[in-house]
This record gives sequence, C-alpha cells and structure tokens, in this order.
Amino acid sequence: MQFYVVLGLFALCGYALSQECKTELLEKTDFQGDDIINVLSPDAEHCQLACTQHPTCRFFTFNTENFKCFLKDSLSGQPSKRVILSKAISGFALKGCDPSIQTCQRLLHKVYPNVDFLGDDFLSLFTDSYEECQRACTNQPGCQAFTFLTENFTPEQYRYKCHLKFLWTVPRPPKVRNLPGASSGFSKNLDPLLLGSKKACKSTIFNDTDVKGEDLENVPAVSAEHCQHLCTSHPLCSYFSFHKIQQTCYLKNNIDMMRLVAEKNMFTGMPTRHCAPSSDWVFADYDGVDFLGSDKKFVLLDDKESCRQACNEDPACQFYSYLSSSFNDPVHRRRCYLKLIITLPLPPKVGSLPNVVSGFSLNCGL
Repeated sequence: MQFYVVLGLFALCGYALSQECKTELLEKTDFQGDDIINVLSPDAEHCQLACTQHPTCRFFTFNTENFKCFLKDSLSGQPSKRVILSKAISGFALKGCDPSIQTCQRLLHKVYPNVDFLGDDFLSLFTDSYEECQRACTNQPGCQAFTFLTENFTPEQYRYKCHLKFLWTVPRPPKVRNLPGASSGFSKNLDPLLLGSKKACKSTIFNDTDVKGEDLENVPAVSAEHCQHLCTSHPLCSYFSFHKIQQTCYLKNNIDMMRLVAEKNMFTGMPTRHCAPSSDWVFADYDGVDFLGSDKKFVLLDDKESCRQACNEDPACQFYSYLSSSFNDPVHRRRCYLKLIITLPLPPKVGSLPNVVSGFSLNCGL
C-alpha cells in the first residue's frame, strides 16, 4: 500500500492515459525498464491479458525466447524507453477496451505447438489428439491447462499422453495479516462466481482439530470457510486445516487416511464434492485484518461500510482493505484500498519442447 502514497498523487492524470484502447502488438520492440513483476506466458497475447488483469500494469514486454512476460508501469503511464530487440514483443494493457476482450475467452481459439506447460499435473490420460485432450481438460473439474504429447514425441512410449494441469484462477488475497485499525472483506460480486451452477450446502468443520502432515500447499485465508472454498477449488485437496492465528490454509492430500488430533486455533474439514461450499465468508467483515498488496487504487472514505460498497460497485474490485480514522499512521487513515489479482491461468513454468501442444480449458474465464 505504501506504493500508492506516491501513485495516488498521479491517479487522475496517469489513470486517464491508461484508458485509451490500444490492442496492437509491437514486434521487435522492448519497453526497457519500468518493471513491476514478471510472469510466464506462452505468447504475447496471453502476456497482454496478464497485464490487463494486473492492478497497476499499463504496458508490457514479452520475450519470445524464454517466455518471460514483464509487466510494467510508470508515473506518466507511458514507456520510459523503447529499443529495438528481435526477441521482444511489446504492447499496452486493454484496460480501456471493451470488457469482452479483457478475459481469457480471447485465448480459446489458440493452442501452442512445441510449448510445454511444465508441472502442476493432477491427472494424466491418453487421447488421440490435442483437441480431445483439450476437451478432457474442459470436462474435468479443476483443470485449467493441458500439455499433449503428439504422435512424433520421443520417447515413443509417451506419445498421445495428455497431462491435465491445475492453476489457481480464483480471486484470493496473496497476503493476509493482522493489523489493528484495518478492516477487510470481499466483493459481493464474487458470490455468483463461487456458486456457478451448483447449489450451496453446509458441511461440518471440526473446531480445535488438526491433521498433522500431508501438506499439499499452504495458502493465505481469512476463515475456515474460506479455506474450505480453496480446498474445493483444488482437485488434489483431500481435506484441509486452517490456522486461525496465522491465517494460513493448509491444503492436504491423502486419499487413504485422515488422522484428526486436538489442536487449539485449528479447524479441519473436507471439500464439498457435489455442491458449492458455503460463500458466507464473502459477505463477512474481517476486523483487524489487512489484505496486503494487490492495490488497484485507494479512495478516501469515512467508514468500512462505504469501502465495502465502493468495492461492490467497482467491477474490477475483488476484495478490499480499509484503514480507520484511528489507524496509527495518520497518513493512511480513511484509505479504502480496492484490490484485485490476476485470475488468468498463469503456468509456473513454460518452455520449448518439440512435438507437444499446450493450451487452456475451454471453460477459461467462466
């Protein structure tokens, strides 16, 4: 949030510049410097969507050799320096464009020959084509991406193998911390996204109970119900434990056994398999909690209720943090930070590999 102490002064002029719709991709052009962060993308169009969904990215450069996507911003809203570079493709975020071209639906017509999405497999099977592999991914809950090994792949015993992959695409705060004077929450607009076509159901969560070991992944969470939603989203999560003090969700994987032990401040439960988990946590207030980072912008408001309303009314806001008038730092008092993260599927590793085809689920963005 400290970044916005400076950025807030330029919000009017800088944000206005970013609203122009520029879809063109600039071949052999590097926007040098101005980096915020880099992620991996299979091509420049995917990189452009990642920039569009990032809270502060306004332009980018994609490296065609190593698949690195450099998300960028500057106080002027324009690249500080442009240089000719044969392996670079650059462009601008689509934030000022029609919302229909700002989602990963734009990627559905694309697959990526000789590109491997390495790792994050949760299921493998054999299919006769990459098209069938993509259909398998689309119909498999939890699958966001795939890599298919073609009829010319070597070693030949792995030909026609279809690797289904899980990538996080649900809106979730990247960091959760205790902070006196702060209050955080989620946009009510997340609710339809969570429920989808399934009806919500209630399920048992065991208080003061833990399962030792079996950790699959640890992710930030604000409640046991929130943790259950994250577990339900992950196809390999057998059950979970939530630490109330550390605000950490431990996703666990063991399909053979679950040993419950007594442990204060821990909550344990299982994913909901044939219905949507309760989304009551979306509408709760989390006082004394800060969702650190991922700030889209801040506005000055009188109370947390007004901040929640501002997030609900902003289509791009996924969650928020409000610092009260009694917050210990006077500079940040009454600030309502509207936040979002990239929900575009981002492969953690992308590389060149002959005779493979990779792509995304046809449910991407739905």
